[in-house]
Amino acid sequence: ISPTDIDNGTTDNCFIISDTVLPSAFTCANIGANTVTRTTIDQSGNQNTCTVIVNVIDNMKPVAICQSITVVLDATGSAVVSPTAIDNGSIDNCGIVSLALDISTFSCASLGANPVTLTVTDPTGNTDQCPATITVLDILPPTMNCKNITIPLDAFGNASISPADIDNGTTDNCFILSD
Repeated sequence: ISPTDIDNGTTDNCFIISDTVLPSAFTCANIGANTVTRTTIDQSGNQNTCTVIVNVIDNMKPVAICQSITVVLDATGSAVVSPTAIDNGSIDNCGIVSLALDISTFSCASLGANPVTLTVTDPTGNTDQCPATITVLDILPPTMNCKNITIPLDAFGNASISPADIDNGTTDNCFILSD
């Protein structure tokens, strides 16, 4: 800021040769109320000071930058995605204090493309959002547990079995489509 930014009608009977404010520069560290001292000196060396409050605000919202990702379900059929996995370099003039995803937990019901929204928040509560897609995959094969069985042949010399006849607790992290 300059002295004219906080001047409210300063006068002198002669000439003002020096007019300063301290501090005159502010950063994100100065957000809020700041006491500023203005010192005015005339040609005879007479000086006077006054103090004012300068309120520094950050009204610039962050810039949210997203990336889409692919996740794989674990053995329990679930995946958790942190907001940092979707963030692709979001920026703000005063820093970022939080990243949040509207959906971060995925299950077998989430297989395929899932639209999500990342919200970026700066220290003064300004926010921005960006969309991304989280593609959920299940790449784990079922765990096969089979058992031996004995079956008699019928009168025509035939026998048939079903998958359930030799299943001994087959499992999958999601669901078994065919057996």
